[in-house]
Amino acid sequence: PRFFNTLKLATLGTLIAMGMGIGVGVIAALKRNTAVDSIAMTTAILGISTPVFLLAIILIEIFSIKLHLLPTTPLGEEAELKHLVLPSLTLGLIGVASIARMTRASMLEVLHQEYIRTAYAYGFESHKVLFKYALRNALIPVVTVSGLIFGYLLAGAVITETVFAYPGLGRLIVESIFARDYTVVQVGLLFTSFVFAIVNTAIDVIYAIINPKVRLR
Repeated sequence: PRFFNTLKLATLGTLIAMGMGIGVGVIAALKRNTAVDSIAMTTAILGISTPVFLLAIILIEIFSIKLHLLPTTPLGEEAELKHLVLPSLTLGLIGVASIARMTRASMLEVLHQEYIRTAYAYGFESHKVLFKYALRNALIPVVTVSGLIFGYLLAGAVITETVFAYPGLGRLIVESIFARDYTVVQVGLLFTSFVFAIVNTAIDVIYAIINPKVRLR
């Protein structure tokens, strides 16, 4: 049960990070060397530099204490959707910065390729060139970063789960350390290592789906 709680948290956090990060990265690449680009990258740097516990406390202060919109902690071992919003948003916002920076760099490299200029020369629509050709080829390094973020979150977002008293795998390992239950700690770490290896294997499969050139004969 603890693992499935962490799985839900990691999945939502990664989806938030990818959705926001790719969007910010593409906009920054298209608006290169403008105020929009500077604001986006400065925000990304602040996102990377912000401690997880500080961001979690800020979100609790805004959405739970001030606005009374979301609960802070689950009441028991089962986490409902409303209990996932704040911790997954915390993890997602931290991951946005890395994905946005990688997307921007990858998009800038792809947009200067000859096949992109050829597509524009043939009169293809701008949105078709951007999303069908440029973004698809720029996603490979982004998928790598996203997969690493997902694997890290599956391995236990210890600080986030502790701040929100979330009944996940990371908090279970922390509780086991304090209780000197070394068997649970060892099995938990072994299990998370196995899951991380599975995630990396899945990333290789996704490569072939995104870019057919990397498929093996």
